[in-house]
Amino acid sequence: MRRFTANARIALARYVLVWIIVLLSPGLVFSWTGKAVHIKDGDTIVVLRDHSEVDVRLYGIDCPEKRQDFGTRAKRFTAKMVGMQRVEVQEMDVDRYGRVVGLVALAGSGESLNAALLYNGLAWVYHKYCGQDFCGRWITLERKAKLAKRGMWGQPNPIPPWEWRHGGRSGSQSRSEAGGDKDCSDFSTQGQAQRFFEAHQPGDPHRLDGDGDGQVCEGLP
Repeated sequence: MRRFTANARIALARYVLVWIIVLLSPGLVFSWTGKAVHIKDGDTIVVLRDHSEVDVRLYGIDCPEKRQDFGTRAKRFTAKMVGMQRVEVQEMDVDRYGRVVGLVALAGSGESLNAALLYNGLAWVYHKYCGQDFCGRWITLERKAKLAKRGMWGQPNPIPPWEWRHGGRSGSQSRSEAGGDKDCSDFSTQGQAQRFFEAHQPGDPHRLDGDGDGQVCEGLP
C-alpha cells in the first residue's frame, strides 16, 4: 500500500502540528486513543474506546461513496492504514447522526489518516465542513494529488460524493458544471470563497478574482 514517499513524509510532518493547534484552539473537545475495530467506508471508522464502540467520521474530507468509483479503494486504504491499529482521535464535533467528527492519526506516529487519503487521491476536502486554518493546506494536498493524477484523479471529471448523493452521477459533468456558476454573493466569508477558488485551479472559471492578485471576494468579511 502506498502511503507517503520519503520526501512526502518530510513535507507532511508539519501536519503533526495540527494536533498542537487543535489542542490550543478554544471550543474544541479533547483527544483520546482507541483501537480501530471496523471500517465502514473510507471516511468512517469504528473505534473501540474503554470497551465501547464509537463511530468516528473523519473531519473535513469526503471519500467517494461505496457505489462510486474508488469508493471501495478508499475503504481498503483506510483499512490497511488503521484497521485493528491503535489510533488517536481528536474530536472536533458530533454530527446529527451522533458520530464523533474528528482528526484520526496512528497513535505514536502522528500520521494523519485524513491527510493520507487526500494525498493519495482518495478524498476531497469537504469545504462545507472544513473551517480550520489547516484546511488551506489540505486543499494544497488535494490539488497536488490531482496534478499527479493519483487515485481518482486519474479518471476524467470524478464526481464529488456530495454531488453524487444528490443525483449528480454522470461522469461527464465537471465540478464547475455540476455546481453551476458562482459569484461572491454565494459565499458567507472571504475565506470560504478563497477555498472554493483554490479548489478549482488552474484558472478562474468562476471569475472570482477580478484584479488577478490571487485573493478573491475581498469585500467579504
